[in-house]
Amino acid sequence: MKKAKGTYKQSLLQDQRDWVNYGRDEEARKFMDVGLGKAFSYTRATIKRIHELQVVEYNMNLSPNEYGRAKADTAFLTEEDDPEYYRR
Repeated sequence: MKKAKGTYKQSLLQDQRDWVNYGRDEEARKFMDVGLGKAFSYTRATIKRIHELQVVEYNMNLSPNEYGRAKADTAFLTEEDDPEYYRR
């Protein structure tokens, strides 16, 4: 958050509020739908969110002059972030 400025910072803050209020439960439900327990599902949903925020952080660290380094879209997501990975 230290690097985010102005309206982008406000957008990130609102996005996080929305995730806490709505997205977290929805994401955890996807993990529960494949048979995982509630605590594990909320943990996985939170880890997935961390990975998504790592993508944002990585992209903010790129200088406009850094050619050859592509912006990440899902580079920090892992196969464990997909609920289908846990389907039994």
